[in-house]
Amino acid sequence: MKKHCGMLIIIMMMLILALATSSAADLEECATVVQQGVDWLLAHQNADGTWGTGSMTQRDTAVVLEVLRLTELVDNDFILEGENTVARMNAEIIDWLARQVIALENSPLGVKKSAELAQGDNLGWDLNRLDRALRAEALSFHATTYPNILDGFVHELPYQQSSDGSFSYDYGQEGHVAITAHYLKALCRLAKYTDIEAIAVKAAHWLSNCQNPDGGWGDPQSTIQETALVCNVLQRILPVWGGCEAGLAYLLGQRQSDGGWGDAYHTALAVECFYYYRPNLNLRPGDLQIYEEDGTWRIDMALRNQGPVDTGRFRVQFSDGPSSNGNKIGEALEIEKMEPGKILTIQMPYDLTGREKSVYVLVDAGNEIIEWNESDNELGIKIPVGIESDLRAHSDLKTYPTFPSPNSDTVLMAEIENMGSTPVRNVRVRFYSGYPEQNGIVLGDSVFSEIGPGEAVVARLMQRMSSGRHTIVAVVDPDFVLPELDRSDNRVLSVIEVAERYDFSIDPCDEVAFYPGETEMELEIGISNHGSDRAAEIQVAFYGQNPELNAEVEPFEVLVIPEIVGYGTETINYALRQDAVDSALYVLVDPENVFHELNEGNNTDHCLITVMKPSNLALSTGTPAPYPDILYPESKLEVHIEALISNPDPKYDFYHHAIIKAYWNEVAGEPIFYKEISLYPGESENLTVFLETLPTTGMQKLIIVGAQPGVPEVDETDNRIELDIPVIERPFNLAVSPGTLETAPNLVSAGQLCDVVLTVHNQSPVAAEPFIVEYSYSYGQEWIPIGQAQVSGIDAMSTTLASVPWQIPMTAGKVQLKAVVDPRTQLSELRRDDNEVVKTINISLPQGHTPANLISTRTDSSVRLDWTRPALEMSGYLIYRNNEILPSMLVNEANKGYASDNGGSVHPNQPYRALDGNLSTYWRSKISDAQWQLQFEDPVYSYFIEIESASNACVEVQDDTGTFHELGYTNTVWLNTCTRFVWKGIVKAIRISFADGGRISEVRVLSPNPVMETSFIDAAIEPGESYCYYVVAVN
Repeated sequence: MKKHCGMLIIIMMMLILALATSSAADLEECATVVQQGVDWLLAHQNADGTWGTGSMTQRDTAVVLEVLRLTELVDNDFILEGENTVARMNAEIIDWLARQVIALENSPLGVKKSAELAQGDNLGWDLNRLDRALRAEALSFHATTYPNILDGFVHELPYQQSSDGSFSYDYGQEGHVAITAHYLKALCRLAKYTDIEAIAVKAAHWLSNCQNPDGGWGDPQSTIQETALVCNVLQRILPVWGGCEAGLAYLLGQRQSDGGWGDAYHTALAVECFYYYRPNLNLRPGDLQIYEEDGTWRIDMALRNQGPVDTGRFRVQFSDGPSSNGNKIGEALEIEKMEPGKILTIQMPYDLTGREKSVYVLVDAGNEIIEWNESDNELGIKIPVGIESDLRAHSDLKTYPTFPSPNSDTVLMAEIENMGSTPVRNVRVRFYSGYPEQNGIVLGDSVFSEIGPGEAVVARLMQRMSSGRHTIVAVVDPDFVLPELDRSDNRVLSVIEVAERYDFSIDPCDEVAFYPGETEMELEIGISNHGSDRAAEIQVAFYGQNPELNAEVEPFEVLVIPEIVGYGTETINYALRQDAVDSALYVLVDPENVFHELNEGNNTDHCLITVMKPSNLALSTGTPAPYPDILYPESKLEVHIEALISNPDPKYDFYHHAIIKAYWNEVAGEPIFYKEISLYPGESENLTVFLETLPTTGMQKLIIVGAQPGVPEVDETDNRIELDIPVIERPFNLAVSPGTLETAPNLVSAGQLCDVVLTVHNQSPVAAEPFIVEYSYSYGQEWIPIGQAQVSGIDAMSTTLASVPWQIPMTAGKVQLKAVVDPRTQLSELRRDDNEVVKTINISLPQGHTPANLISTRTDSSVRLDWTRPALEMSGYLIYRNNEILPSMLVNEANKGYASDNGGSVHPNQPYRALDGNLSTYWRSKISDAQWQLQFEDPVYSYFIEIESASNACVEVQDDTGTFHELGYTNTVWLNTCTRFVWKGIVKAIRISFADGGRISEVRVLSPNPVMETSFIDAAIEPGESYCYYVVAVN
């Protein structure tokens, strides 16, 4: 503890808002990242001074310039050159224009752009929320000029912020990370003008909760842009949170080996983020106060570290005036360090004897720590002597707009500051037209309920004034009701000239090139009026030399624009002759100074004139050769070529434009290929000439030519390629496959009459001639003919059906069907190995064999139906049982083979086919809503298990040990598709599981003998059913 003036008490009060941060990235590492990022940006600057590519050049250039100025790692001349580049850009959307104003900050070059940005609504631009946030951030540099816009933005904040603290693209939408981050960035700029801390902290906490597990931000995946935007603002608003450490680690993981982040925009955002990873000592109005306590005057100071890292050692120095010329009050206080988010409070007695009327404090007096903002390191107040308040009107009364027009709304603004140490209430500021003591006219009052110590406010009054000069006076406390230390600074005045206002600017072409043979070129030159008043008869003069450097030069032509409305633009189409200028064309608006302008610095501009010399375009075939090497009339052709532009004169190092065309056999008519390219001299481009159609068969010549419009070639022999392309006629091809042969109907039985149907595909671009299809069948030995189908032909790339009738023999079991297309080889095909197809089908026992004798036996739990079929020498019975409800069963002569449930069963009148073969009793029982099981009382032996299903189901089989094995899933591509599973061995049960209910049409267990087949047909199985069927096989 140190002493000064008898005693000095230092009290350090720590206000910890969250857990202390870790130190994953130290200051030196971040400084290295920033330096390497800046080096990357400098290395990737475009030749014209911009950054980025395509339409994003305006955005990227502005963002990069803003970051380069912030880091202070490039010299001032470079920044000035960048400002000139940005100032020349003509923004097409609010986003770009706002970023340009931010990049220009308080530069005079930004005045015109800020005026255009402020008029965005009037120009018909539809401002979304991102535009409004960017515009508010940009116009914060001109707060006193555009207070209404900024006040409106702040006024809308509570209505635009969601209850969770986020901001979205539009009303009713979910919070968006990037939009919320942009709003916070704007609020950081506006913090010194209005109190938005509650809104900012709420939004910051919402962003902190949106952090992804990898440390970054983005929805759903983290991105460099959103992570950098969020870390940028959270490091300043929630410095003690600590989550930004993980965000920085994520960005480091995305950084490429060359020190950048892929492109200029993302690199600039990331560099800015790492730049803000440093301490920041902050003094706010009201943090320094002097007051009397028990007869002793005391100094009370509060200091914050708003940065995300510790400060390290620094010094605090008090003085009786600004640090530049004030006298030190004692020795500097040594502070070991301040952690992020903490507040240091210093209280000390103070002897007023012989002192000046003010006290100042300077933190980091030795400039020992690197901060991201050192403009808020000094604060001063006046010492109250007997009276503790002192109001002061600043010496510059302002208006909005800066140059008012007659009878238009004009805001009068006077900045009032409380230089004392206690709040002042009910402060009145009165505006006069003329001096009050000379009977000046009272225009109106602006009243503030309270102005705190060190606080500054802006008194505003809306007026409409006539043409002429007006003396406007603003007086603080005009009725002398407030006690003050000094009343001599309570008045401010300004002489305001109200007149018609104009402000012209010119936007000509940047560069004009005359090609050999050209003598004249038409230019489009835009003339804008940024003033509010209509201008008529505006002269535009054209010079061959700069008229600002040579006052004697005369224009070689003068044009007159009839009128330009306020904030309007007119375009001149000017025919420039090559012999009129040497190397540049200079354009000057209003050369006679007829109009009184707000700013005459934008009235002249120029464009460079270049006279092109002949260059050379050379074409060559690339590798590989034309693809494919065998071509048919329907083939698609690719030819790879290389285009190279060279210029014998190296000083003409700019883009040359060329056109590449392709033709068949002669250069005439419409080209079959057209491509425009732009290349620097010495630069080449690889092109692919892609042709979707070819001419008729035979040897064809493909001609590829290149030309530079309006530019004579140095050598015209190398800008033409001729290729011989043989096109042959492709023979047609017919094809069939197992899936194309079927019976109609699909399920057939012994003795049935059906159709055998084959789908034939013509795979050729030409029609097929008539042909025949032969059909035959086999039970495993010889092939027995079925018949022939005559096909009249098939269109190109089409299919047709060929069918014959077939009387199926009275033999059940497996049978092979065969179909052969064009068996006599009468057609010339590309291949014949796909002309034959063989398919195995199953022939079941005929349904016509009905029971000859029916015996019914009923018990309390089941109904047994016995019958015999003498024709097949087989017998069997069917049992139907319901666990929940015992229904009555009727099987009558009119409905043989059907079990009819009249007792309310879920599925009445469902047919049940007799079970063919010597197998076993089986039943189906419900395990759950989504799982059913077929259980065999006596195990059966299986080769295959077939499932016909319209639903996706998992099929499992239980072996003789009781273990279930998963066979797979049923195929549901088509309705009731049959899926076959291979299982050779004992089957005790089959379990079928659905995702959410389903349908099984048929289950078949195929044993070694083809005719031994168990068949069970069921209707839909719906979730929630609770009944069972028991079925006993035929024996």
